[in-house]
Amino acid sequence: MKKVMLILAIIATAFLAFWLFTSTKLVYLSFQDSEDLYGENFDIKAHGTGGRIVADISYSLGDCAYETLTTTKNGSTTSSSTTYYFVIPAYSTNDDVYYIAVEVKQDDYRTFNSITNNSWEYLETGDFSCLDKTVTVEGTLDDFDEELYGYMIECFQEIDFYETDEELKAHVLPIVLTPMNYDAATGYLITSLVTLALVIVFWALFFIALSKEKAKEAALKEQYEQYRALNPGMDPAMDPAMNPSAFIVIGGVTYPKQAVAHINTYVANHETIVAANELVSLTGISLPEATEIISNWPKYYNR
Repeated sequence: MKKVMLILAIIATAFLAFWLFTSTKLVYLSFQDSEDLYGENFDIKAHGTGGRIVADISYSLGDCAYETLTTTKNGSTTSSSTTYYFVIPAYSTNDDVYYIAVEVKQDDYRTFNSITNNSWEYLETGDFSCLDKTVTVEGTLDDFDEELYGYMIECFQEIDFYETDEELKAHVLPIVLTPMNYDAATGYLITSLVTLALVIVFWALFFIALSKEKAKEAALKEQYEQYRALNPGMDPAMDPAMNPSAFIVIGGVTYPKQAVAHINTYVANHETIVAANELVSLTGISLPEATEIISNWPKYYNR
């Protein structure tokens, strides 16, 4: 019981630690009020990273980088998924334009590519009606990976958006809008609480079992001391009445388990014939009786 509860407690604790590592940020942000990336009072420079952000994106300069996650088995690719990073505008309260990235999953690539095409048409014509497609993204602002940010800088250098690198880096920020499914936060929170409850229960049962074991050992120690006081020179561990778990009863005769330890090894190795013959030799019982005992060995040996 103690060992089982310890294993379950360790597994539950490890799962809880992993679950908290992956879900704490989502659950924490789900309790915050949403901030509109394109709201009148939102300042991307003053805000920086973090927060629960919502953005209605209708303008993009295109993808600046991508990452592909590939799963392989036996040297062969079983699946792969690509995450793209599109460049979108963000603003300060004095209407200065800055650029950040937004994480886009493979399934949404075509939609953002369409937004990009509309955006470049708008830049060429000045016609706001070109920006007729909008995608709402809800998530948080994170630090953009340094390598991916480098690709973003290179994209701006190629299209000559800014005259100097200093001006470019002042307006192209190492920030990425990472989508998050806040609707799933309640489920994550419930799972965390249930797992925490299981952790508490399993550890409590383990310590209860441990406490009972120590109490049993203390009581047995006291019995042994009383036995030695009444029977000087006698070993209580070798008295079946004091230590029944150290003995086995075969054919009405009590034997120390250490005398049949080799038979127990034969049984564990599935050498039943050898074990039965050895039991006959040791105890003098008949072979059929020995065979029956060996077939039910745990019932005798582990009582």
